[in-house]
Amino acid sequence: MERLKIQLPDSQAHFKCELQIRVTDLNYGNHLGNDKLISLLHEARCLFLKHLKQSELHFFGSSLILSDLRCQYLSQGFLHDQLEVELFVQKIHPKAFSLYYSVKKTQGEKLAKAVTTMCCFNYEKNKIEPVPDDFWDSLVSLEAT
Repeated sequence: MERLKIQLPDSQAHFKCELQIRVTDLNYGNHLGNDKLISLLHEARCLFLKHLKQSELHFFGSSLILSDLRCQYLSQGFLHDQLEVELFVQKIHPKAFSLYYSVKKTQGEKLAKAVTTMCCFNYEKNKIEPVPDDFWDSLVSLEAT
């Protein structure tokens, strides 16, 4: 059976945050549900955007829409596990970029890796548009710190 293998970028993370597995994140197996991991990735992405003083609806004069998601589950997560999520940005296209996520328990065990492809989207025109240069400029300033 072929298994998805996500290779994280070798660069330094553009953003880090800590999240905790809540009781509502557990499934019938009493561990983190796969759908809840996706919600935690979304939370980390929103925190990253907030750090840039942006949001998914107000992204440097545009908006963001998710075009694909890939997850590689590596271990189980349990109630109240503290998680460290690192985000890495990779330019892949003039109208899209990828966010890579490394999710680890704070004691170091790898929980998951994921990639989302984000497109810039104009909801009024209902069409994809180029990634704003201001976003790339903000990443350069993050890398300098």
